[in-house]
Amino acid sequence: MEKNKLFYSSGQVKRHMIFAGRLLLLLTVIAALIVSSVQNYLFFHTVVEFFCIVMGSSLFFISMNAHRISENRSFDFLGMAYGFIIIFNVLHTLAYVGIGTFSDDTYNMSVQFRIVSAYFESISFLVFSTLPHKKDNIQKISYGFSVLSVLFIFIIRILRVFPDCYISGVGQTPFKITSEIIVLFMFCLSLYRIIKNKNKFQYKVFTLLTRSVALMIITEILFTSYATPQSPVNAAGHIFKLFAYIFIYRVMVETSLKSPYVLLKRMNSELKSAIAQQKTAENELGIQRAYFQQLFESSPEGIVILDSKDKIMKINKGFEGIFQFSSEEIVGKYLNDVIVPSYLHSEATNYSSEVLDGNVVQHEAVRIRKDGSFVNVHILGYPVVIEDNLEGIFGIYRDITEQKKAEEKIFYLSFHDKLTGLFNRAFFEEELKRLDTDRQLPISLIMGDVNNLKMANDSFSHLEGDRLLVSIANILKECCRNEDIIARWGGDEFVLLLPQTGGDQAQRICQRIVAACRECREGHIQPSIALGMATKTNSEQNIEKILGEAEQMMYKNKLTDHSRNYRISIASPESPITDAMDNAVT
Repeated sequence: MEKNKLFYSSGQVKRHMIFAGRLLLLLTVIAALIVSSVQNYLFFHTVVEFFCIVMGSSLFFISMNAHRISENRSFDFLGMAYGFIIIFNVLHTLAYVGIGTFSDDTYNMSVQFRIVSAYFESISFLVFSTLPHKKDNIQKISYGFSVLSVLFIFIIRILRVFPDCYISGVGQTPFKITSEIIVLFMFCLSLYRIIKNKNKFQYKVFTLLTRSVALMIITEILFTSYATPQSPVNAAGHIFKLFAYIFIYRVMVETSLKSPYVLLKRMNSELKSAIAQQKTAENELGIQRAYFQQLFESSPEGIVILDSKDKIMKINKGFEGIFQFSSEEIVGKYLNDVIVPSYLHSEATNYSSEVLDGNVVQHEAVRIRKDGSFVNVHILGYPVVIEDNLEGIFGIYRDITEQKKAEEKIFYLSFHDKLTGLFNRAFFEEELKRLDTDRQLPISLIMGDVNNLKMANDSFSHLEGDRLLVSIANILKECCRNEDIIARWGGDEFVLLLPQTGGDQAQRICQRIVAACRECREGHIQPSIALGMATKTNSEQNIEKILGEAEQMMYKNKLTDHSRNYRISIASPESPITDAMDNAVT
């Protein structure tokens, strides 16, 4: 920290040295000009005007040759204007007393040309700071300046009717002083307009431009105040004019030469950066494409890319594997015509329309393979959107045939007994609730308990016991109707739900079951079952109580059957429980 306070950095020292050198050069030039104006005013005047003419001409040629790359038409106009201003500066210098260009050279003619030059210059700055400078405007003003230049030269040199500006022995004329004041006013107005619109200029350009116009104003004040052409006041005015031209020259170089090339350099740098970014983006895109291609080709799921008309553009190997179509066979065809069964066309078209509306759609459906077999698939459809335009569909197909089979098996097992294939108790209870309606009355329930199951298990094996249960289950299915619900209630118990079945009809079903058991000769144990029945005949009865009555009757028949005979009793609310039949099962 202390070192920073005590010593300047090398960069600061260098900048200070450059500033000191420039200041020394400036003071040297000013001193040289002052000395020359005292010793030989003609030489001083010629040198100053020569440099002004050179810089003014440079402004004109820079503007004319750099207008194609210039960013600002206003400075193109100003450079064009200096081409006409310099014409009168040249005539002013050549007409100065002592040069000898014209045989009748006088201070008056020289000052007349300078006044015209000052008018042109002040008007140019005022126009520059006020009007928009389109290409057409610049051309029109240049035509006007050309006409005026020829006219003023003709008036001053040929006709000699231009008002006197300087009279020897008298000094400056009122016309000349008035003209200087008008010129001074226009420069002041131009400076005000430039400052007001400073946001339109770069900072450096604005600084140089305001300095130039400010020096022009000082110059005009001094030119209005001198008594003789060789006075120190007039000399000071020329020195300020020289520096004003230096600043306006730097403005033109900055705007017409440096700025465009800086712009081009910046644009070139930005272009290089954009190219580098584009290459990086292309590399990243190439990597992403490689990843996508690998994913597309290697995915076990079927992937298809469709256009906006639902035509197939591309498929992967997974799609070929699921549907058995090759890419050559189906690319260019409508997807729904290839893999959608005819009876599902309408549904598939609706799904495609939904995706083309910009929605992500997923569903399960049945599709058809090349060989005509059906396949269960899960479909996921994505809309492909590029720059807000929907270009097509990205479809993913997953074969869920085995999954569906597993689900169906699980569903089957959740409502069926694994051994007998009959419905289980859970399903029966749900159906009992569903069918317990007036429309299904009368409803009869039959409960059955397999006889001799323990003996079969103990004497032979559990396989024999299972065979006995399966035989009973088959007999129940053979003796019942398709609309009847047959379920395995427990280990050796079965239950039958008979909708729209009265007691008499249920009794006949019981008799068929008993008869079928007698006729069955499978296995070591004769099939035998104890049955109990009850019927619900009106909606006020509780179905659960009816089921309980059937169960109680079943147990009663099973307990009273000591000689391998058993009773089947039929009970209903309208007739009390009575013995209905005696049967022996051997």
